[in-house]
Amino acid sequence: MDASPPSASADPPKNVLVSISPFGEIVEDSSVTLTCSSDGNPPVKIYTWFKEGETSSVGSGQNYSIINITADHTGLYYCVAQNDLGAQRSAGVPVFFKGYPVILYVAVGVGLCMIAVFLTAVLLKRMKAKATTAPVHLLKTSPVYTRMLLSLRSSTETITSSVYHTHNCSNSPLDSHS
Repeated sequence: MDASPPSASADPPKNVLVSISPFGEIVEDSSVTLTCSSDGNPPVKIYTWFKEGETSSVGSGQNYSIINITADHTGLYYCVAQNDLGAQRSAGVPVFFKGYPVILYVAVGVGLCMIAVFLTAVLLKRMKAKATTAPVHLLKTSPVYTRMLLSLRSSTETITSSVYHTHNCSNSPLDSHS
């Protein structure tokens, strides 16, 4: 009778799973670690990490860490576990951070620029209105303006008086025929 222990079956990797740590909401500029696990006999020798949509791998080893997450890091990540008998891929794990979309930053920036342009236009209009009315107001209260106005009035009165007297006192042919 052969009393040798039953041999374990040899298998390529199976039950390939990815876990993410810390679990939950990811904040921009934080870090996460992805861990790949699988069953296989012989044990897995190589773990390779990929990001959906990219042609080359992003890392290797049982753990893959992303430090200072930015928008460029968001996407689905998966690992491929490989032993001497084959390889198997995990399902994709989403890595997304909570942050404001870029469009929000653009909208706020454009809005602030428009407000600045509007306020500048209003201020320029007010300054222009004050600039056109201020000198007239200042002239009216100035002594030079007052002297000029009085001189002009007296000159006008002198000319008017002179014309009136000349007209009434002349011996024009029109006056003699009337």
